[in-house]
Amino acid sequence: MVCILGIESSANKVGVGIIRDGEVLSNPRATYHAPFGQGFRPPETAAHHRQNIVRIVIDALQQANIKDPQNEIDGIAYTKGPGMGAPLQVGATVARTLSQLWSVPLYPVNHCIGHIEMGRLITKAENPVVLYVSGGNTQVISYSNQRYRIFGETLDIAVGNCLDRFARLVELPNDPFPAYNLEQLALEGKKLIALPYTVKGMDLSLSGMLSYVERKGLQMIRAGECTAADLCFSLQETIFAMLVEITERAMAHCGSNEVLVVGGVGSNRRLQTMMSIMAEQRGAKLFATDERFCIDNGAMIAQVGWHMANAKMIIALEECSTTQRFRTDQVDVRLFRSNIINQFNVRSCVEAADRYYFWMLVLLILPAVISCCSLAISLITIIHVRRLKSVTEAITSSTHWLARTANRIGLGVSAQKALMEYAKKKNLLKLIPNTGPKISNLSVPQPHNSDEQL
Repeated sequence: MVCILGIESSANKVGVGIIRDGEVLSNPRATYHAPFGQGFRPPETAAHHRQNIVRIVIDALQQANIKDPQNEIDGIAYTKGPGMGAPLQVGATVARTLSQLWSVPLYPVNHCIGHIEMGRLITKAENPVVLYVSGGNTQVISYSNQRYRIFGETLDIAVGNCLDRFARLVELPNDPFPAYNLEQLALEGKKLIALPYTVKGMDLSLSGMLSYVERKGLQMIRAGECTAADLCFSLQETIFAMLVEITERAMAHCGSNEVLVVGGVGSNRRLQTMMSIMAEQRGAKLFATDERFCIDNGAMIAQVGWHMANAKMIIALEECSTTQRFRTDQVDVRLFRSNIINQFNVRSCVEAADRYYFWMLVLLILPAVISCCSLAISLITIIHVRRLKSVTEAITSSTHWLARTANRIGLGVSAQKALMEYAKKKNLLKLIPNTGPKISNLSVPQPHNSDEQL
């Protein structure tokens, strides 16, 4: 049995989880709450993580009833990225230290893949279209060709960031987190206010909506046109409708009958309800988890580390760094998703796009190829017609050497024609040049009646 300890520290939550063969043994975490009206900044967040991470590691080991970690822990997984640089460094430093201290392998993990694999573990979803919504990421994802492919995403700011900023605008507290308090206030909303709705194919944009509510929202509240609850309700409904639209489009492209919602915003009950209605209308099934596993936690990082350990992956210590930009589709996950490759044939958006671009390229090139072939055929035809014309004229005027030879040896007109027809039939005229041999010195008998003799 493989037991992995995972460390998550990409944003304002620091967590440590322990997984043993798909069983969550422990999953404690701590959250940094920024001062009222402010967002969390990297320096203060990193300081919070440094103050709490050792205690959380000890709590995780105690809750998992692990007495001898050097012999019971088989590997350390940590969040490599994406995330904020300073908090990521705190988790990576502790992970490298524990790896050296306990002499166990180290596994750098993509944060988003951690959310997906944890969702699959808890919900037992097999191969769903994934809606990943959090404070820093908004993506629609599905597995195809050894990678988690991003079918659609935000073009500017993430959903969680948009909700948090508006929550601070209407002076909602940061504890437990702004988006949760906005969700509770939205339940009191009675009026749906029209807000900018920006979906571009598989992508969405939220900056215009946020700018609109920041500029107009407080004015509308002061003028009595609406309440803060109405704005929260309208913001939620509009954003979630956009998410449902692009997710449904991805499901249609993939032919999928499963959808999994992960990330911190994925714990929002209203979002889950709207996604459930869409899935039911499509004859599909919705998978979602609660706050324990939707919100950033160490167990999700440990779960990916468990997959990597089972795949016998070896990562050199010098490669175990951190990065603030780490795309989901940068990671080759075939080593621990090979069972899905064999069991499912997912017609993903990417595969469809590849076929589309291939046929578009064929349609663009084919006319040019046909034109070139037609031009070549025309040139060849012109050359042959001119050559045939010259040969025909030579034969007709008795200037071709074969005709002159037949005439010199005394063949009659009909015999000469028969000879020329035979030569043309056997393609001899093209093989022998018109100049022919000089026959002035040939001694040929001259019969009196050549036609009858032939």
